[in-house]
Amino acid sequence: VPQRSPPRPEGFAGRDMPESRCFFQPCRKIFSGDDLIRWTESDTKAKLLRFLEELSLQVVGKRMSDECSESSGVEAVVGLLSSVGSWLDEFPADAEHAGADPQYRKFQDRLRVEARVLSEGILTDMPLAADGAGEELEVYLSGSFGDGLGLTMGPANELVFAIWIWCLMELRVLGEDDMCAVVTRIWAKYLEVSQRIQTQYNLSPVSGQLDGWGLDDFRFLPFLFGSAQLEGHKHIKPKSIHYDEVLEGYGPEYMYLSVVSAVKRTKGAAHKVPFEEHSTLLCDISALRDWKDVRAGLMAMYDAEVLQQLPIMQTIRFGSIFAADWHSTRAAPHEQAQSTPFDESWPESESLDERSSERCATSSEVHLTGVAPWRDGFQAPRLSLRHYFNNFPLVSPRKPHSHNFLYCLLYTSPSPRDS
Repeated sequence: VPQRSPPRPEGFAGRDMPESRCFFQPCRKIFSGDDLIRWTESDTKAKLLRFLEELSLQVVGKRMSDECSESSGVEAVVGLLSSVGSWLDEFPADAEHAGADPQYRKFQDRLRVEARVLSEGILTDMPLAADGAGEELEVYLSGSFGDGLGLTMGPANELVFAIWIWCLMELRVLGEDDMCAVVTRIWAKYLEVSQRIQTQYNLSPVSGQLDGWGLDDFRFLPFLFGSAQLEGHKHIKPKSIHYDEVLEGYGPEYMYLSVVSAVKRTKGAAHKVPFEEHSTLLCDISALRDWKDVRAGLMAMYDAEVLQQLPIMQTIRFGSIFAADWHSTRAAPHEQAQSTPFDESWPESESLDERSSERCATSSEVHLTGVAPWRDGFQAPRLSLRHYFNNFPLVSPRKPHSHNFLYCLLYTSPSPRDS
């Protein structure tokens, strides 16, 4: 496992903060297919991708327990997330309630009230140029743990948390040396809290966002960071996720194995559904032989299936830190005064032109789905996986291993890389 830090792609982190900045309430900027095209061509999106790639590169070959640089900013953010997690004990789930628990709204109400104070608390020792930044940070923080109106949690919430981390990097709450700790300390704590919220209140995936969600109904980035952690591992291969002993023994040290184990518990054990049926994409990705191919494919998939999907991106808000460097097709002055991170009013559906279809990767050829095979409208994303992942095999590993001779022959026999 390489110990030397990998080369860092050119990103936004580390720039000098402007001497003065006008902070304002973040608002929506993406309302239509034309806005989505402008977003996909923007510098902001390119920088966000470089930021996520940089985070993944910084944890290549690293375990969760490995030592890394932890500034006071990292400790402050982890403490903030721990405080948010402690509120769950104050609002216990209603055992008699079936489905999504309305108690979750009480948790969200408190988060919305205290998000400003929490955000300003970690800016205490920042330069004067950061004064007023809490107005923007509170919107992203309160939107990182689901939607209290619909009792849902989805990919947009995880993206909002990534934007919140982006803003902390821009404000120099977190430094360049904290990149590894952002994943192994901060993101690990966020994953712990968000998973507990999801299970305690039985939240549902966001309606309209499942079509672009192929790994898990609620999260994506832990798979990206976790595959980077396992890159170069001598013994754990992508196919190892089929062995419960590996997941139990190494899950606490590797984020990918941890989230796969969580998926098996929530979808498989709870409903007695085989893994190859409730998580078809995870099962298919396990056919790859190299974690590097997995990481590169997940990066491309996140770009196309999350950052270029209108149902997800139209909920994202832009301020002065995470800025929209394009002109939106719809003026929305009322958005400036709105404090809730998500707007329930959806724009009218518009037919995307040919240019939009090419750039937004919404054609049926590369369309992904996270719905189970027995759900209406299920579409097996075979072509999509070959589109995103290099060296993707022709045979699917979805059949049980002991009953699939061809799978055993192709995927369990030793390869030159394993020796």
